[in-house]
Amino acid sequence: MEKSDNSNILSVKNLSAEFDIGKNRIRAVDNISFDVRRGSILGLVGESGCGKSVTAHSIMQLLPNNGHADGKIIFSTKNKELDLLSMRKTGRRLRSIRGKKISIIFQDPQSSLNPVYTIGAQIIESIRTHEKISRKEASERAAELLESLSIPKARDRMKDYPHQFSGGMKQRVMIAMGLICNPELLIADEPTTSLDVTIQAQILELIRKLQKTLRFTVILITHNMGIVADLADDIAVMYMGKIVEAGTKEDIFLRPSHPYTKALLKSVPVLGTRGKKTLESIRGSTPDPLDMPSGCAFAPRCDFCFEKCNLNPPETILENTHRVSCFLYNADDAQSAGAAQHAGPALPADQSQSTGQVQSAEQAQPAGAGQSDTPAQTEVLLEIKQLKKYFPITKGVFRITKGQVKAVDGIDLFIKRGETLGLVGESGCGKTTLGKCIVRLLKPSSGELSYCFGNSKKGFSDLLSLNREDGFRARKKIQMIFQDPYSSLNPVKNIFTAFDEPLRLHGWTNAAERKEIIAHSLEQVNLKPDYMYRYPHEFSGGQRQRICIARSLCVEPELVVCDEPVSALDVSIQAQVLNLMKELQTKLSLTYIFIAHDLSVVEYMSDRIAVMYLGNIVELAPAAELYSRPRHPYTEALLSAVPIPRLGQKPDRIILEGDVPSPADPPKGCRFHTRCRKCKERCRTQTPQLMPLDGYADHLAACFEVN
Repeated sequence: MEKSDNSNILSVKNLSAEFDIGKNRIRAVDNISFDVRRGSILGLVGESGCGKSVTAHSIMQLLPNNGHADGKIIFSTKNKELDLLSMRKTGRRLRSIRGKKISIIFQDPQSSLNPVYTIGAQIIESIRTHEKISRKEASERAAELLESLSIPKARDRMKDYPHQFSGGMKQRVMIAMGLICNPELLIADEPTTSLDVTIQAQILELIRKLQKTLRFTVILITHNMGIVADLADDIAVMYMGKIVEAGTKEDIFLRPSHPYTKALLKSVPVLGTRGKKTLESIRGSTPDPLDMPSGCAFAPRCDFCFEKCNLNPPETILENTHRVSCFLYNADDAQSAGAAQHAGPALPADQSQSTGQVQSAEQAQPAGAGQSDTPAQTEVLLEIKQLKKYFPITKGVFRITKGQVKAVDGIDLFIKRGETLGLVGESGCGKTTLGKCIVRLLKPSSGELSYCFGNSKKGFSDLLSLNREDGFRARKKIQMIFQDPYSSLNPVKNIFTAFDEPLRLHGWTNAAERKEIIAHSLEQVNLKPDYMYRYPHEFSGGQRQRICIARSLCVEPELVVCDEPVSALDVSIQAQVLNLMKELQTKLSLTYIFIAHDLSVVEYMSDRIAVMYLGNIVELAPAAELYSRPRHPYTEALLSAVPIPRLGQKPDRIILEGDVPSPADPPKGCRFHTRCRKCKERCRTQTPQLMPLDGYADHLAACFEVN
């Protein structure tokens, strides 16, 4: 058909996508419609399982064999319009569009790149599939694009395989493959989810720069509200297969209308929430796709639900392109439900219309307000001195040691009883290794771990020299919550068995008492006691994380090492778990070491924060002090890279060049000097020590510029 006179590059009309699973059919996308303006960035946001990726795969005709898509997807190119769904999945016409006119960047670059082919071969194949050029010309174009994406020695690195690249570099290669044929539309499916905040900042800056230079259109799929606030022009909010609200970026952030959109924005922890006692969260969890509620899918979790919500809500146009699917915006329905007062953005009255900042009374307090130290917090519970953990690099049949990976290299640290110590840094900096050394899942190469078992300093014992009996006692006092709740639970054992084993090992011999403890532990994390007879696969991600928290607490520990406990969770479930952890800390007098890469989450949870880089601590300070006055250049870069889910609050971003050096061969002098914008000649040869700043005994930094 001939192209109509409009500015939309893509128009999705009444799209539905279903999957056959056994005898059941699940509808993942339910009759959605939206337009993508040419040259714009559309943000598609929502929780996991809401249908974002299925929508992208439907556009690309990449659904698996058990998937079916109906409706219309009109792609407007040059002088004609094409209905992508009318093309056969393997047809020649579709192949001429897919990869050349429309490209996609997948969420996980590791699984998207073929491990047995070099990077160069894969990019060259992408070009030659769509264009009749020689291998030499394709190789030259690929090298030029990789160089423009800041991959050093691009021509040499084209001979390397995917496993030889870091996560950030692999994502750059995926971007190169997506852009190599100069597409008109690029779909970016969670392009930075698995990346550190600094590498994420590099990738987002790269996408923004290329989009302006090459003038292509982007559909950006993400659950990170800070990213869409920074990049997107228009936003569509999805929930359980439906678009519940859509509009410009200003519409969504300044005038959110659907109860789900409002709740989603309020659930996001942002820098500056240090004084808040609890985060606002969405109660419950997303419904089972096999047992969807009738009518509005959000009704079971909605504070404004009334009788008519058991029907499908109509779409209401509020202003220009701002539309919402909710009965609250039909005047007759809202009035009949006595809900007329809710028909509008249910946000605090002091919201800044110019910046989009939502600030509650608690948030308005100065940083750190309302969280004064208690007497118990002055007592040191764990003291770490010159802790090192090296992993040998071996080669050959006889496993001869050729070098060492210095994962943790001389850490001095203490943790007070009752506090939360945040531990932040990029992947590979040694955070998790340090946590595993503390719980003795790894044996340190050298150093001291002194733990206070009593109520005075006389109770200190070296954890590394304990006998078997005292070692069990220490394991009972120090527990760990692992990053991935599914892999840390045995899939063939029910929850009762997962709890019962550690209780028996730590001295609870009475079976009835153990069962009572398990039931109580589940109730503490707001789960039903009879859940103990279920298996891990029968729970949602948020429920599994609650179970892991409960299991770590059932043996009555004093210190809990939390290794990225909410990184795998949606923002609404994340808020529930963080509130729960704070509540349990107060109730059970727990001490936390909180390891995370999300600096907003760390600020909300922590009393003090230690910043790690390449096996060393480079800055240590109270949370309020660190976030208001970061002194080390690395800390400044980390904080500047955090996406802020508010309009008008974009920080001056400090983009770190390159990746973290290998811990097997760390740089001489200051280990950060290879990426530091303030590097001097002294930094290349001398190693700065972690020292208190002048006038700030509790704020330490390892930098010649501040000491």
